[in-house]
Amino acid sequence: MKDPQRISEKTEASESNPIVWMLLVPAWIYIFIALFRFGPIDQFFAFPFYEGAGKWYGESNVLLFRTILHKGGKIFPVIAGVGSLVLLLCSYLSLGKTLKPYRKQFTYVIVAIVTCALSVVGAKALSSSPCPWSLEIFGGNPEGAGRCFPAGQASSGFALFALFFAFLSLKFSKSPLGSAGRSLACGLILGGVVVLGLILGIGRQAQGAHFISHTVATMFFDWSICAFLYFLFFQPRVFIKKPTVVLSAGSFALAAVVYLAFFLNLPFFSKVFSALHFSFQDLTLIFALAVVLLCIMFIGVRILYFRWIMKAGILLFSLLASGALYFNYEFGTIINTEMMNNAFATDTAEASELISFSSVAEITFLTLPGLFACLFIKVKRQSWLNWLGQISLALIVGLMMLYANFQGISSLIRTEPVTRNLIAPANVLSSTYKALVKESSPSAPRVREVIDPQPSLGETHNSKKGMLFVVVVGETVRLANWGLAGYERQTTPELKA
Repeated sequence: MKDPQRISEKTEASESNPIVWMLLVPAWIYIFIALFRFGPIDQFFAFPFYEGAGKWYGESNVLLFRTILHKGGKIFPVIAGVGSLVLLLCSYLSLGKTLKPYRKQFTYVIVAIVTCALSVVGAKALSSSPCPWSLEIFGGNPEGAGRCFPAGQASSGFALFALFFAFLSLKFSKSPLGSAGRSLACGLILGGVVVLGLILGIGRQAQGAHFISHTVATMFFDWSICAFLYFLFFQPRVFIKKPTVVLSAGSFALAAVVYLAFFLNLPFFSKVFSALHFSFQDLTLIFALAVVLLCIMFIGVRILYFRWIMKAGILLFSLLASGALYFNYEFGTIINTEMMNNAFATDTAEASELISFSSVAEITFLTLPGLFACLFIKVKRQSWLNWLGQISLALIVGLMMLYANFQGISSLIRTEPVTRNLIAPANVLSSTYKALVKESSPSAPRVREVIDPQPSLGETHNSKKGMLFVVVVGETVRLANWGLAGYERQTTPELKA
């Protein structure tokens, strides 16, 4: 007799639409990278290749970086595309009857590689993102810079995702290896394509032609194109299916936390990267911070035991963190108690100036994963034992990582105290609580301390000389008027010295 629980699990798993993880999520990540600046993170990974005076490490080895990686790397998609075209033509000959069942796969590879190439060229033509060698910080000239996103050279490797999807569409039911052999082959192809794309992308980064975010974005860009064409060629019905995903409670919480911690906390990580330098010690510190933040947020989400409460909490967290990310990137806003007091004290006219189609569109885009999680992800029931075990594991891992790197983390927070106000949505929740409940609220009752119950005029008041008032008027300093920033008049001589 078949196990009813196992039958139920298979039924639930069959409800999951593969288009979510294979197309929608990668496409969202690409748009996210394209919309938001990764300056400090990009510069962190670019400086190891910069030798100074406008020279890059990749320029010193012409054979490796220019001949082999740059020019030679372009041959991979050509070989795959031309090879598929030759096999497709051979399938129509009498000698190529064995190739006839794979015509659709050959056609798919050709179309996918050509589409990736043309799409990258078109996206670069419309892009205003500069290359590293065009920035002043790397000894370049920013005038006329742009057309550097996504990374064309990395796409020469990542376009071969088409081979992975073509192989994925094949059936090996009659093969001795069966599904296990198919999975192994797909894994090897996928891993090889990712490694090749990263090598080609980093090779151009060593020449100052691209940032690391350009390479990563190109990976998701080409993957999205190949995945879309894969479903179009081999599973067209997937587009009309409901985008439902079935996950366990732990997997659901982990996916939500990765989204909250690593995407919506981009200002936090940007500040951390800007305060550090590329070294093994700093890379270890960044990894430790990421793990600690992930564990803390996992506990915060997972502690919401009931599924509908966890979904509502994730939606609220994503909305708050999305707003904090948008205002930080658009206006440089740091969410703290004073800023929340200003928000509560503002009126409708002032608030309406911040609301625009662009702001609503960007915040909506950032909140989409949280909204999707509430509407289309089915969360399986959980046991108390699993719930306690997952929270305990996250707590132990977080504490161990914090203990092993406590000195570095505490030093970073002391040096850059603003990082504490960049962790979302904790910054919004904490600042709102302090502004509304604690003494920092403008409307909160305050105890007035009497300094001198019987004040009297001093001797200087009886002097025949007139009273002298010294008034110091402060003024907001604009970056455009700083001598250190290239202003024509030297307004900061002491700082320059």
